Amino acid sequence: MSNLSDYLLSKIEHVLLRQGWISEGRMDAFTFAVQCHADVSSIETEIKERDALMAELLADFPKNGPMSPGASPRIYREAYLAGLREALALIQGMSANN
Repeated sequence: MSNLSDYLLSKIEHVLLRQGWISEGRMDAFTFAVQCHADVSSIETEIKERDALMAELLADFPKNGPMSPGASPRIYREAYLAGLREALALIQGMSANN
């Protein structure tokens, strides 16, 4: 048994889950970049498509939907997009140096 109060335990669990969703989104983004052989065009297309999907979901469900702030799908998607953008920047930076 834990000595933590139920409230504190709930907060800790949420923070841990949130970090997991972020890690998963970023890992999936870098995996995508590897699977498409670091093709800049493919990554840019993926970013555009995912941005459009998020905008569509936000428009369809402005409140209490999967893209509402703090919702796990939004946390994951934002991390995925951030990871794609980071992968793109790494690829472009390395390509410019060669």
